Amino acid sequence: MRAGSGLGDALGFGAGRSRSDGTGGAGRVASGRAGSALRRVLAEERGSVAAEFAVVLPAAAIVLVMGLGLVQLGTVQVRLTDAAADAARLIGRGESADARVAAAHPGATMTESRTGAVVCVTVSARVSVGSGPAIPFEGTGCALDDTRAAP
Repeated sequence: MRAGSGLGDALGFGAGRSRSDGTGGAGRVASGRAGSALRRVLAEERGSVAAEFAVVLPAAAIVLVMGLGLVQLGTVQVRLTDAAADAARLIGRGESADARVAAAHPGATMTESRTGAVVCVTVSARVSVGSGPAIPFEGTGCALDDTRAAP
């Protein structure tokens, strides 16, 4: 080997080229070969990534839609319970609660019961998410009945 030649020159890589790091160009050629091998592997992986994405996307969309549906049902339950509590207070003061119940959910119905000095109201509605079956929901609230005179 001649003076100043590196291992790369001895193996036939970078013939005669010299690098400032003393490798004789071997590092550049080796990284070029590794780079092309890496590009081949990535090119082969590209199709599998698309296939995995195509499998995961519908499942993720279904989970998202189901989660949104559950949030909608929870919101209806809270609104019915709120309306029942408001209606019980209104009826306890001797006022009409029909408008409050109608605002809670379309088609909601109200039943009231009195026990001593307490008035309880149950608001019911049938709710469907999308084109699914209708699920019955109800909320109950009670309040003091101020319309009855204390003994």
